[in-house]
Amino acid sequence: MTIGVYNVKDYEAVGDGQTDNTKVVEDSMDKEHLHGLITNTVNARLQTPTHGMNLVFSFVLNAIIKSISSIDSKFFHIHIFESRNITFGSIKISAPGYNPNTDGIHIGNSTNIQVSNSVIGIGDDCISIGPGCTNLTIFRVLCDLGHGISIGSLGKNVGEKDVIRLYVSKCNLTGTTNGLRIKTLQSSLSTLKASHFLFEQIIMNNVYNPIIIDQDYCQSANCPKSEASPCEGVELSDISLNYSDNGKQAKMLLFVFMSIVAPMAFVAAWSVACAVQGKATIVIPEGAYLLGPTIFKGPCNGIMVVEDLMDKELLHGLITNAKRHRIANPYPCFVMNAAIKSISSIDSMFFHIHIFGSRNITFDSIKISAPGDSPNTDGIHIANSANIQASHFRFEQIIMNNVYNPIIIDQNYCPSANCPKKNPSLVKITDIKYRNIMGTFLSPVAYNLVCSEAAPCEGVELSDINLKYNGNGKQANNASICVHVYGSSNGNVKPDPCI
Repeated sequence: MTIGVYNVKDYEAVGDGQTDNTKVVEDSMDKEHLHGLITNTVNARLQTPTHGMNLVFSFVLNAIIKSISSIDSKFFHIHIFESRNITFGSIKISAPGYNPNTDGIHIGNSTNIQVSNSVIGIGDDCISIGPGCTNLTIFRVLCDLGHGISIGSLGKNVGEKDVIRLYVSKCNLTGTTNGLRIKTLQSSLSTLKASHFLFEQIIMNNVYNPIIIDQDYCQSANCPKSEASPCEGVELSDISLNYSDNGKQAKMLLFVFMSIVAPMAFVAAWSVACAVQGKATIVIPEGAYLLGPTIFKGPCNGIMVVEDLMDKELLHGLITNAKRHRIANPYPCFVMNAAIKSISSIDSMFFHIHIFGSRNITFDSIKISAPGDSPNTDGIHIANSANIQASHFRFEQIIMNNVYNPIIIDQNYCPSANCPKKNPSLVKITDIKYRNIMGTFLSPVAYNLVCSEAAPCEGVELSDINLKYNGNGKQANNASICVHVYGSSNGNVKPDPCI
């Protein structure tokens, strides 16, 4: 292989900081010279005041660009297009922070491009990556001001190609509007993928939006919506970002925003979020949303967050933090890995919340209300979510105020007065512990434990219970009923137990 070194001064370039050397440099850097070009012009500054972009590398193969400075470009400082195997090192780029569209380095339709050990301070993207790029490496780059490192916008034009394999490591972003951003247009004209991206060992100093995936990107106020293409395989690992602004800190990084106030909007937002493999947030703006029976169906691919914009965090699989909202009859069906928080349900015609065929759900800060004379308006009903067995239950530190029947196990349950007694229940109840329960009760019987003859209860424990009768009648001499129950009582248990 022949290696040539070409000095631009041999082509009559003048390095006085005033002479326009554009034509000289273009004449010296023809395609033949750029195959294996090594540009090592320390302390040199290439300025092209009459052109929109300072440097354009088009259809270049096998180049090493080193120690170049670019200042005050009218458009992109360095534009790489349809090129392959180029290494950029020790690049310095600067422009005023208020200059729009002055991307430091823009890469499009190129492969095996590396940018390292460089300093870029401009008014737009530090490094921007367009469609059709593969195998890009950004290493030890300092981005000062501007919009950070950005992929996109993607989907703007017909026929765009995928962006595959991007590695960003040991970069420092200081005072940038965005940190690491992926953006696609709302109404994409192309079907393409952005995948196999790795961002690691990044330091951010006072970055406004540190981590962004924006698939609703719109440069105007009138962008048509398109069908959703949920993100998959998004991972957040070992991240420590400290909030340093004066306002109220947010709790989310990525969300699916819902602005239509109707039951179908909630279901539509849930369906989109449910398909996401990573963590998706459904944001519920402030207001009171009147819903009829609403069904949230799973299984879902990842972690979802359903959130009130004005409140705190929400849903792990489904976290709903909408304190001021009235959501009636939510039915999570076949849902896995969810945390439901701060939902209110009022005046349901049947069960308020019904969990069916689901697994790993946590409910917290739920408020449910209905008139006391409403029949069959269970607060939370759970069904078909395990085998026919009930075991390993813990009821502890419970306070009861004037509860009619405080502790009951009823395996002869009959919702009507005319239940034929054919066969005993086959549901096995084991390892049920009642601990540290106190308060008052109204029924003559405090403990009513009636288990199945075919499957007796085992491992039932009553420990440290202090319940006082507060009814109008006379308390039964034996305030405890036990049928086919095996277990133990421990500590001070009042009334006296039957086990």
